Amino acid sequence: MPRHPQSQRVFRSGWNCAAAAVNYTEGTEDTRGGFFAELVDGGGECLVTVETWRITEADAWESDTFETSFSLVTTHQEHYDARQAPDGWTEVGFDDGDWRSAVAVGGTHWDGTDAQSVSAVPRWNHLIERNNPEIGTNQCTLDRIKGNSRQIREPLFCNSRNVTRHYCIIENSGLVTASLFPIVPAGSGV
Repeated sequence: MPRHPQSQRVFRSGWNCAAAAVNYTEGTEDTRGGFFAELVDGGGECLVTVETWRITEADAWESDTFETSFSLVTTHQEHYDARQAPDGWTEVGFDDGDWRSAVAVGGTHWDGTDAQSVSAVPRWNHLIERNNPEIGTNQCTLDRIKGNSRQIREPLFCNSRNVTRHYCIIENSGLVTASLFPIVPAGSGV
């Protein structure tokens, strides 16, 4: 569920930056995350996004806190250190040259390549070393996970938070109203 499901008028004429903090929390759904952009009264102009999305691990959020379901005793913990967040990462002109390029994920029902829907984002696409133990068991490390097909319990689902940013440009000769709608799969947080 998007944190802000209402439309947000966020774009201005010229270069704009769409930036989001994204967190994987639990099982993936048969949906696709992203943004829906709508341009109203563009005066013949077009709102486009291109394949320039960049992504990096967000060090401002601790990755060794628990994320559990409501049926368990331990509640959600989020530890954020604003001193670790890069200054201006949501602004046009921020140097994201050392960030990775985002990769579009296919093989799902919406792109027509697979009749059976599959998870858009594999559960362990980017595993980060953590020191917190599983609930009621001993410590779980990367060495113990490698080659092991068992299901990892929920405290490791929230492995890290990523931030992503993207540039788009609106050339304007008249009045432009642009809205950005976050569309997030269930089990994800934006």
